[in-house]
Amino acid sequence: MKITPHDLGTFLVSSRSRRGQYHIVDMREATCSCEAFATRGTCRHLRAVLLTKTNLAERLRSRPAMTVALIA
Repeated sequence: MKITPHDLGTFLVSSRSRRGQYHIVDMREATCSCEAFATRGTCRHLRAVLLTKTNLAERLRSRPAMTVALIA
């Protein structure tokens, strides 16, 4: 998965299922533009940014639901 800084607090994350498509992950709101996030409230794109581009402990404190998603 390719992660590219986009704007202040946002990242473009490549889709694994749709070649050439990117999803926007907004770390200020802890959201993603993909279908999985709209359905489940979490997704692999958001987790990838959390794990590689941010202070994970700080994000987990600000969004407790992500703790379960990261463990699952």
